[in-house]
Amino acid sequence: MFNWIQTNLTKHYKWFLFILLVVLIVPFVFTIGNFSPWGGGGPSYKEQPFFQYDLSSIEDQRAIFGRGQTSMTMNLPSFYGNLGEAYLQSYSLSRAAYLYLADQLNIPGPSKEAFKEHAQSLAGFMNFSTQEFDATQWTNYVNSLAASGLSEVYVTKVIEEDYRVNKVRELLGGPGHILQFEAIRAAERQNTEWTVETASMDYSEFAPEITVSDEDIEQYFETNSFRYEVAQKTKASYLLFDPAKHLDEGYNPESGEKSIHFFTHKARYQAAMPKPKPIEKEDGTTETPETLEVTLEEVEDQVIAEIRLDRAKKETQKMAEAFAYRLFDLEIENGSPEFEAAVNNAGLQLNSLVPYSESTVATQNNVSAAALRQIFRLTRYFSDPIENGDNFVIIITEGTEPAYIPELPELQADVKADLTEERKRTLFIEKGAQLKDLITKAIKNGDTFEAAAQAQKLNHKSFEVFKQNAQPPEGLDSSMINQLPNLEEGAVSEWIASETNGTFLFAAKKTTPTFEFEAEEVISYVEQNTALLSASNVEPIVSEILMKELEGTAFEPESTQL
Repeated sequence: MFNWIQTNLTKHYKWFLFILLVVLIVPFVFTIGNFSPWGGGGPSYKEQPFFQYDLSSIEDQRAIFGRGQTSMTMNLPSFYGNLGEAYLQSYSLSRAAYLYLADQLNIPGPSKEAFKEHAQSLAGFMNFSTQEFDATQWTNYVNSLAASGLSEVYVTKVIEEDYRVNKVRELLGGPGHILQFEAIRAAERQNTEWTVETASMDYSEFAPEITVSDEDIEQYFETNSFRYEVAQKTKASYLLFDPAKHLDEGYNPESGEKSIHFFTHKARYQAAMPKPKPIEKEDGTTETPETLEVTLEEVEDQVIAEIRLDRAKKETQKMAEAFAYRLFDLEIENGSPEFEAAVNNAGLQLNSLVPYSESTVATQNNVSAAALRQIFRLTRYFSDPIENGDNFVIIITEGTEPAYIPELPELQADVKADLTEERKRTLFIEKGAQLKDLITKAIKNGDTFEAAAQAQKLNHKSFEVFKQNAQPPEGLDSSMINQLPNLEEGAVSEWIASETNGTFLFAAKKTTPTFEFEAEEVISYVEQNTALLSASNVEPIVSEILMKELEGTAFEPESTQL
């Protein structure tokens, strides 16, 4: 069964936006970087072998990370809206390692029955109200993929690969084991029914009188001066390679080239077609005609323009690569006369950037933050050509501005505000302890929790009954749910202080079932957690293989977390 966090984060199923993330953001993130022909400064092309892939290849990167992203949307929907590049990279690379082992072990793909069973077990297609497979979710997911230029065959391939990944985990992980009494107690906890109430106070409405002296400010600054350090900043500039300079407006592609380009991008053209207006019928109802299928003739001018731009981009990339290789091959130093001559002879201009730190990278002069971030991965003063929208850039390092801590007079207002806020937060916690004491005493004297809360001018809410392992009612977040294991019926929780409010959770009713080991709920718990234990046994093995395989590549980590 799925915990409440997964259900809360996935209940809206915004698949279309999520697939746009796969198609637009992920390829952008993973095709920007030090992965062009020179790697770290070697020959004109450097392969980065990784199992059956080459991490220098854009296509192979998309195969690894694109399928990894799709796999995550189906297996780990709780990460929706909270995905990080580092986690996606680790997930995708380790997934590729598992698939390599599946090939070595000759593990076949699923049969039709096994495929259906596996697909219907995926969290991404689960109705969390019934905790069963929802065919509508599958249909919506496939339709959203089609709108993005992908297909059901693509999804099927990813699911088949994930099935083989699971088989590797089962084979190498060995049997997991859970004691009977542990499984029974866990199933009973998960299926405990709760009826709860809350009482809360908005932090913004809490306004204690706080006075801070100059001496307090000085002492606070002396103790916390590190918090006000201005980080070291990198000074940089960039060279822009613009495909507009190489655009051949007279080039007329042949019909075959236009057809290939059209059908490759047909889904995008179709999505851009205007929707027909509803037609009012004689009976007063309206009917919206289906959008006609786009044809090459309708978008031929756009197709030709895109083909010309693609040709210009390829030519621009070649020039940028040749320029970077010239800097490397001739060992041209930054700022030297030879460097200036190379820039001038190529018809380029060195453009300055505002100094920035790694934690404050932002788009500048239409150079993306992803491109600017590459400067922190360099082992030389210039980057490889980086794709930046339709153009290419080479980032040049120009030294650093050292970190420093401003003097107190410059920070007086900020330090005072921070000290005041810290004291307010401390008083807010103390206020919670006082309120709990008053509410608890009132309940012991016969008041209801609601009456006791309102007497302290707190906002009271009641919630419908829910199971601990299911999606809680709206309005109960993780900080509240985490209090449940510590509560008995009729008890008040500790003061749950967040940035925006403070809340008490009251267990109005708690009903814990009693199970035998043969109960369906216990068996389900054992099956799911045995698989998790088995997977945890094999992870160190795959981690070691993955670490070795990534040595010498641009993705080599200090330690890979699977």
